Amino acid sequence: MRPRRRILAVCALAILPLFIGGCAKGQRKSRVWTQGQAERLLVEALQSESPDERRRAIERVADSKYGGSDVSVATLSLIVRTDTSQVVRRVAARSLGQSRHADAFEPLLQILDAPNHAQDVREPDAALRRACLEAVDLLVQAGALHDDESQLVRLVSQVMLTDADRGVRIAAAQLLRRFPHPDALDALIGVLRVPEFAVAYEAEQSLIALTGHTHNRRYDAWQKWREEADDPFADAGQTPPELAGDGRDRRWWQLFGK
Repeated sequence: MRPRRRILAVCALAILPLFIGGCAKGQRKSRVWTQGQAERLLVEALQSESPDERRRAIERVADSKYGGSDVSVATLSLIVRTDTSQVVRRVAARSLGQSRHADAFEPLLQILDAPNHAQDVREPDAALRRACLEAVDLLVQAGALHDDESQLVRLVSQVMLTDADRGVRIAAAQLLRRFPHPDALDALIGVLRVPEFAVAYEAEQSLIALTGHTHNRRYDAWQKWREEADDPFADAGQTPPELAGDGRDRRWWQLFGK
């Protein structure tokens, strides 16, 4: 065998397992280059009878430069509210979070407030509610929230205090640290009265981030400090002296799932 053919044969043998493996896992996603391709995928995400096909179509659009377009956000908003698959709805929620679009807030908040939007929103499971909170967090960090944040803070606070799922309450407590708002502060202090360590821990971490102080999850101490503080957010972002140098991660309960 000539040297050139020998090299080509070796290369072919090297990549053959990769090719076979790729085929076994399904076709690789092709890039979305045009608006027309994105729109066809959005139609597939709405109309395909296969949840897997709908999910893949959403993922391809979200990974493209069209994921934050008005048409994409409007389509994803419909999917996240009404699709029959909770998995597809979770993918749509994550895609809305990545969109950086102000209109992405409304469908996510409607899901978190589903009992008051029963005509427009299918009942969400706990995993979808968590995904919506995480998507809202991404949007807030991206600066997509332009309206008054009071309504959002009140809704997230209600979720933290009343949702039946611990993981959802934890996610809500984590989200509230984004808001230096009196209602967020009061809700985080209030949840410390609930004897649930995981939620109380995240509430304490959010209080630390918002105020620069810690009272070790003690409701009475936090309430007294709140009443006496002239500006509770004056030291926001600072590390309390008693926690300086303590880099331990105490989130041991996550090892057991949410």
